[in-house]
Amino acid sequence: MRKIVFSYILSWALGFIMMPTAYAETDSTNQKSDYRTPKYDSLEFKAQQSGPNKVSMNWTAYKGFNDEKFMYYKVIRSYSNPNPVYPEETAIAVKDKIGDLRHADEKAERSAYYRICAITDVNGRHCSNVVWIELEKMEAKPTCKNFSSTGECEDGENEKEQKEKERKEWNEKQNEAKKRIAEKKVEMETKKKEMEEKKEVKKSEKKPEQDAERKKMMEDRQAELYAKLYVKLDAWLENFQSRLEESSLTNVQKIERIEAIQKRFYEWESGKTVRIKMVDYLDKTLNEWKEKYSVGDDFSEIDEFLDGLLD
Repeated sequence: MRKIVFSYILSWALGFIMMPTAYAETDSTNQKSDYRTPKYDSLEFKAQQSGPNKVSMNWTAYKGFNDEKFMYYKVIRSYSNPNPVYPEETAIAVKDKIGDLRHADEKAERSAYYRICAITDVNGRHCSNVVWIELEKMEAKPTCKNFSSTGECEDGENEKEQKEKERKEWNEKQNEAKKRIAEKKVEMETKKKEMEEKKEVKKSEKKPEQDAERKKMMEDRQAELYAKLYVKLDAWLENFQSRLEESSLTNVQKIERIEAIQKRFYEWESGKTVRIKMVDYLDKTLNEWKEKYSVGDDFSEIDEFLDGLLD
């Protein structure tokens, strides 16, 4: 008895393990943050009503993008969103074979937007165009019940007339549905164009603000840079002045020394904006010193003149 029970449990477990993967008609993996920005019009998608509460659709195969590997096709349906994208909109069907390019929605209850999205191994989203289906209340196409050996219909004349009437009504409904679909397509394209224009307007309105912020940031950074440089220049000037004052040079020699240093600075600046500003800053102080030393507080020349008078 124990062997029988064990055999039953083992066969059940193996059957569960070997059971092929099945995908539900609806999908619950709705983690928006895990998915990349969708790429639109990557697949060509077609859909049409093919019967009461039935929409048949087909699409072109995913051809690859930047080595992204195909994982699934997600069939998306939305009753209100003209731009449905997975996973923001839940998938009604999942296809895990890249060559499986058809699907029939046999639970179409009302008019809706349809789209297909290919999902890759890096959560890339490559989506098709959107198709609007205006769902019509449809009946099966009328057919002849009684055929002759030559293939001709032998239904009564009244029944033939009724069948012909039904065929005409069918064709009229189909033409009307196609007309509404075409109008809806134009409406969707118009809305899409308007949305793109609004985005461009927002970008153009935001650009001056961004430019102003960028300009202010650059000015602040430049001011900070010059402030640091001026601190270093002040330290150098203070040190140079101290050594100049302590030297035994005459005022004329001090001026010559300052001019030699200025000449070296002019050669160093080489037309670069930052260097020019630094040299201008130094020049202002050095020129003030030259004026100070040219006043004539050095009496060496006067002493020589007086000594000459006594000879």
